[in-house]
Amino acid sequence: MFEKILGDFEYTREARREAEEYLLKMVKKMSPVLDTQVIFAFNPKDKYHEHAKNLLTKIKSRKIKNAIITDVNIWEFAALLFEKFG
Repeated sequence: MFEKILGDFEYTREARREAEEYLLKMVKKMSPVLDTQVIFAFNPKDKYHEHAKNLLTKIKSRKIKNAIITDVNIWEFAALLFEKFG
C-alpha cells in the first residue's frame, strides 16, 4: 500500500542528486527567519556576538536576502527581557 503512495524506497545516486538539487532550489526561494537566539546574540557580551555581526553584515550587503524577524520572536524577546529585568 505505502509503495503505491510513496513510490520506490530505494534511491539511486542519480535520484539522490536530483532530490538534493530540488531541495536546494526550494531553500533558495525561502526567506530566512531570525530566531530569538539570534536577537540575543546582537548583545556584545554574548558568546555568539561575532557570528551575529557577520550575519548582519551579510544581510546588509544582500548576500542573504529577505531575512525576517517574526512578531512571535519579538514578543518572546520582550517577554524574556521583562522576566530578566522587570
